[in-house]
Amino acid sequence: MSFFSRPVEIGTETIPQQSHLKHAELRLIEIDRLYRAAEQEFDAAHRELFDYAKQHPDSRSVLLNRNLFCRVGAMTADPLRATLEAAQARALARRNALLRERAQLMKDLKLIR
Repeated sequence: MSFFSRPVEIGTETIPQQSHLKHAELRLIEIDRLYRAAEQEFDAAHRELFDYAKQHPDSRSVLLNRNLFCRVGAMTADPLRATLEAAQARALARRNALLRERAQLMKDLKLIR
């Protein structure tokens, strides 16, 4: 027996599953992943500069008889070294910014003091 003249179709609605992690925890996971990638980028930039410095000693300044002498126009004398140093500085700045944000999130979540 039916209470309605036509059968009623009941649509099923799927409710998206709520994550058990809070937004801050998800952000911490993402920042941690980005930080590890930035750390590897900084290591690669530092290694490249270190290898270049082993092959090409820095001639921008000289210590002679406890006196420091700097060449005129020394910063523009080796453009490849300047490029490598700038790449290392950018990688270091990105790494430090992510490290700072990671530490702040960990403090907010009370994982550290």
